Amino acid sequence: MGSLSRNIIFFLVVLILGLIILLPGINDGKVNFTIRVITYVNVILFITSLICVTQFFWPKEINRTPFHVFNLLFAIIFYSVSLNFLISHKDFYEGYSHLSDMDAIKRFSLRWDVFSFLFWFILFAAVLNVIYILRHRQSYLQYN
Repeated sequence: MGSLSRNIIFFLVVLILGLIILLPGINDGKVNFTIRVITYVNVILFITSLICVTQFFWPKEINRTPFHVFNLLFAIIFYSVSLNFLISHKDFYEGYSHLSDMDAIKRFSLRWDVFSFLFWFILFAAVLNVIYILRHRQSYLQYN
């Protein structure tokens, strides 16, 4: 199976899973739908970060600098939006309403559940992305 067909199949699977997860709440206009969207995008970010980590530790001959740049920007934008959402809707989450903004972020990142693991893994992948970009930027710019 060629690379293009694998990418198309992957895109279709992600799209179908997204529709299955998001369709039940599209029209509810509540915070629950936004939380589902953030969760779905967080899983996609985790998958792209996992790909970046494997490319960092097991590189092939193809320079993947653009993908690492994309993943780094994706992580920065996603956590800018999602942490802003957390701070804006602290009263929706149990035990967060009395916390300051920094304490809410600390509690989110240190609660040691699945989403905290995803956060720390994505943060680790972002550091690896920076290292990969700095290591391979010259060769990518030279040959492309």
